[in-house]
Formats: sequence, C-alpha cells, structure tokens
Amino acid sequence: MIAVVGSGKNLIGVAAANRLTARRVVVLMPTLDLLVQVADA
Repeated sequence: MIAVVGSGKNLIGVAAANRLTARRVVVLMPTLDLLVQVADA
C-alpha cells in the first residue's frame, strides 16, 4: 500500500488481516523501528 505519512497504513493493515481472519501475516519493513510500530498497532 502506498500512502502518505500518518495516514494510518499500520491500522489499515491490521484491520485487513483481522477482517480476513488471517492466522499469520508476513510484514516486510525496511527498518526495525517500523516493524515495532506495526507490532504495537
């Protein structure tokens, strides 16, 4: 997904995974800091 900073990409990803009832989700991030943000969402 491509969107501007602060537009809620992490929350959209979490909501999509929940709606699809995904048991596992692969998240690829260029930095560990961004991965931590997704994990905290």
